[in-house]
Amino acid sequence: MPAYTVRCVEVRKKDMLQKVTRADTVFRGLPTRAKTQSPDTMRPPSVKAAATGPLAWVTVLGFTLSVTLFIASFVYGDGMSLLATILLSLLSTIVGIANKWTLKLPQAATSSKKQRGDVVIRYPNGSYLVVRCDEEVARELYFAPEEIEYNIKSAAVYRLISLVGTVMLMLGVICLANARLELQFAWAGAYIGMNIAQWTAAALPQRWHWDLSCYEVKEESFAVGPENENFTEALWRAIMLTKSTRWVKNGKAAPRTDVWDAWLVQALHQTEGVKGKHGKLMKPIYNNQVQAEGVVWYEKEPWDAKDAWDKLKNDVVEAEEHGATEANKHEFKTAEKPVETV
Repeated sequence: MPAYTVRCVEVRKKDMLQKVTRADTVFRGLPTRAKTQSPDTMRPPSVKAAATGPLAWVTVLGFTLSVTLFIASFVYGDGMSLLATILLSLLSTIVGIANKWTLKLPQAATSSKKQRGDVVIRYPNGSYLVVRCDEEVARELYFAPEEIEYNIKSAAVYRLISLVGTVMLMLGVICLANARLELQFAWAGAYIGMNIAQWTAAALPQRWHWDLSCYEVKEESFAVGPENENFTEALWRAIMLTKSTRWVKNGKAAPRTDVWDAWLVQALHQTEGVKGKHGKLMKPIYNNQVQAEGVVWYEKEPWDAKDAWDKLKNDVVEAEEHGATEANKHEFKTAEKPVETV
């Protein structure tokens, strides 16, 4: 985010049941029927790879190239190329089976009452992102470490599958070396195209690769917009949203001085006049629409955070100067006293 920008999103986990789509069945291998629930529904999915993300289209491209090479080998009557197509195409399937995994997020202890777990993300340039959520969502997305659960848990089975894949790779390369020159060029073009597609997919934004449909995200804004002129105003906007200064001290978001401590007390007191209402969002990013609407935060009585800090700084400087003057007077009077001799 640009410097001194403060944004806020509200994240909630969906509790509703979702239908099993055709993409879930084809690309994820999920059953069309849930065993312990109604025939057409399943529980909200955990965070996982997107069913129709970039990698899915890379897989479709690889399958298309395999079919094309198989047909070309059959048309040319090249048995070696035909065997190479079968072996090398099945190799990727074998590797996929051996490395198939599921992302597991830690589950918080169940409670009848959900606890707030708002998160403040502080960027080095003085910007903030406030995530309003409950404790369960905060643990899943930011704090508790995620785990990868592989379908093949046995080391012996994994090594056996790896051995089969290695043998298939060697035999496929040998068969391809004895294929027609035209088909060898076709194979080279197919592999170059697949590598370009895989590198392109890896360079795309992460949000295209992951399915976060189990979370509902709503952006919030300020009546004056997300940009701020200085660090003090940006910090004040973040305190407005959280209505707390504990995270400022724990996260060392502000210097630990008497001026800043006094300013934080004033800022916390000013949050009592902060209200939120539904309206048009100012310069939204997540809701990338001109007419996006959501919660808009505003102050009943505008408070100049920088001006308040400057006044506190001046008071401290004047107090220090006044204290220094009194100390000098005391030293001068002490020096005027005659020295007593015995």
